[in-house]
Amino acid sequence: MKKFMRRVMEWKAACCFAFTGCALLYALVCLFMGRTQIRVTSLLYLLGLTAVATGLQYLCFTQALFKKMRYTARLLLFAALLLPVLVGAALLLEWFPSQYASAWVLFGLIFLAVLAVFTAGFELYFRLAGRRYDGLLGRYRAGADHRQK
Repeated sequence: MKKFMRRVMEWKAACCFAFTGCALLYALVCLFMGRTQIRVTSLLYLLGLTAVATGLQYLCFTQALFKKMRYTARLLLFAALLLPVLVGAALLLEWFPSQYASAWVLFGLIFLAVLAVFTAGFELYFRLAGRRYDGLLGRYRAGADHRQK
């Protein structure tokens, strides 16, 4: 039960961060388009989407479901699961005129671009974190060697 609750708390924190970021981005897009108000229903839809997306992210990028899977496969699985959710939301919420093929092409390109930017951001973060932990491990080993002498 403790493990389950810890996972729920991790998901909740990730969902809060994602929702905050998406809401801020949505507000900027609205301002850019000349809108000065955001409907509460839009925020609720956004909350639902971020809850689903962070749930998918948790399932795809942790060992909760798949113990051993390459990062590339995890990324492709995540994209394959998230894209239909976003397509459904685009149709249900009428994000753009869905009868035009060019709108769908643009939607797909935006999806791929956002996926690439977030993937690069996470990669950079984990590389920097890895270097930090490597440095701390090196200091620990140097201290352990010094203590053994």
